[in-house]
Amino acid sequence: YVAAPGESLELRCWLRDAARISWTKDGVHLGPDNRTVLIGEYLQIKGATPRDSGLYACTAARTVDSETGYFMVNVTDAISSGDDEDDADGSEDFASENSHKRAPYWTSTEKMEKRLHAVPAANTVKFRCPASGNPTPTMRWLKNGKEFRQEHRIGGYKVRNQHWSLIMESVVPSDKGNYTCVVENECGSINHTYHLDVVERSPHRPILQAGLPANASTVVGGDVEFVCKVYSDAQPHIQWIKHVEKNGSKYGPDGLPYLKVLKHSGINSSNAEVLALFNVTEADAGEYVCKVSNYIGQANQSAWLTVLPKQQESSLPSVQGGSRPPTAGLQGGVAPGKELPAAPDYLEIAIYCIGVFLIACMVVTVVVCRMKASAKKPDFSSPPAVHKLSKRIPLRRQVSAESSSSMNSNTPLVRITTRLSSAADTPMLAGVSEYELPEDPKWEFPRDK
Repeated sequence: YVAAPGESLELRCWLRDAARISWTKDGVHLGPDNRTVLIGEYLQIKGATPRDSGLYACTAARTVDSETGYFMVNVTDAISSGDDEDDADGSEDFASENSHKRAPYWTSTEKMEKRLHAVPAANTVKFRCPASGNPTPTMRWLKNGKEFRQEHRIGGYKVRNQHWSLIMESVVPSDKGNYTCVVENECGSINHTYHLDVVERSPHRPILQAGLPANASTVVGGDVEFVCKVYSDAQPHIQWIKHVEKNGSKYGPDGLPYLKVLKHSGINSSNAEVLALFNVTEADAGEYVCKVSNYIGQANQSAWLTVLPKQQESSLPSVQGGSRPPTAGLQGGVAPGKELPAAPDYLEIAIYCIGVFLIACMVVTVVVCRMKASAKKPDFSSPPAVHKLSKRIPLRRQVSAESSSSMNSNTPLVRITTRLSSAADTPMLAGVSEYELPEDPKWEFPRDK
């Protein structure tokens, strides 16, 4: 990890199934402080400085064992490779010949403040000493106080005089030491020393990124790809292995599983971290293992491939604007070799029909019950039936055998008879009795006069 001074540095421990994670820097335990924050598997450093450069390690403690991951951190503003740099800090060699002579001086001291450079092995290192003077000074480099020659290191080095820089690629532990740039002209000389510390990568077994390879699924005839991300300082050897069956068994007589190596890293193998399968069949389904090993140890992770059958497409011909005659060579208009559409689910249809029937029965029952209830209920809104009570009172004279004058008696025999008639016959008032008195010619005048 490379960070610039002042930036926030964040490291994540990818080790899985850790009950507790601890962090160290150059072998010294790290704890939380005003700049260092520990949250779960994350380590955060606020406002990184060159002093934060070094080898960080996270140790995952488990119930049975422990595992350690390593991070090389370099906090620097130096560019990792000088070949693609467009440096604007060139020397002021445009000085006029008529100007006064001047001894060498530094033009960008802020870029020379970091004297200690700690980098992991195989990285590129660049030291810069931007200067100027009149006449234009020359620059030479010393290692540990002695002249630094090309043959002093494997691969040599590059000196870019126009940018006042020294570039060393793929540093190794033997490159450790003090590097001094000497800038001089006829008026004087100045120098600046850098200290280079090459940190060897800590050996450990390969580390595989969590979650890779991932389970995959495809249909027959499809393509699928598995990816296995490997972290290893030492050269890793990658193998893609599949569990196979022989004679219906996955294990041999010795109890070991039958395995088939599908791909491995080597001279003729490119991108060994990716396993691609094309035009898969149902026989390709199963477990695939990514096995990675180096001279220290090995690690492996597996994924499963599920192969689904192709979906059968409906082969009935479409009918537009009426029926179409069957195509020649077809029976019933269905192409040979294709299946008819799946039969409908009669159980579901029966359930739906029964449900509709029950709901209809319930509705009918409720309607009938409400009709019966309304028929029995008295109609209080209509006026009550009124019956007229008519009483007929016939007036008759008493005839007695003992009296001859009974026929001329003034006392009538009153007999009251009652007749019940409906209110529809004659309008009347409720609660009023009506009496009928027949005409008596002896007691009253004619009623028509």
